[in-house]
Amino acid sequence: LQCVYHGWCFGGAGDCKFIPQAPRDGPPVHTSSKACVAAYPSCVQNGILWFWPNTDPQYKDIHLKKMPHYIPELDDPSFTNTMITRDMAYGYEVLIENLMDPSHVPYAHY
Repeated sequence: LQCVYHGWCFGGAGDCKFIPQAPRDGPPVHTSSKACVAAYPSCVQNGILWFWPNTDPQYKDIHLKKMPHYIPELDDPSFTNTMITRDMAYGYEVLIENLMDPSHVPYAHY
């Protein structure tokens, strides 16, 4: 799983596998416990990622017990979808926040 904003890559258990901004000749910072994320039960069905945002052990295999609603039309080869883009107005504070986080620029604004 890869973050679309910073490019960090994670394994299925939430362990960090790669940090693009980390120096290649430096320490393996991706192995730090501070770089890991929570892992939630999930599955892909109809090209959609479904997840259950609960890390309690009782939910570990919930996707096997309670499958998401199946949408047969999405598996039909003649099905097409449309990508929609819209412009959103935002204030200067969003711009400033982005300027204060330069580590995302090489990845998100390639």
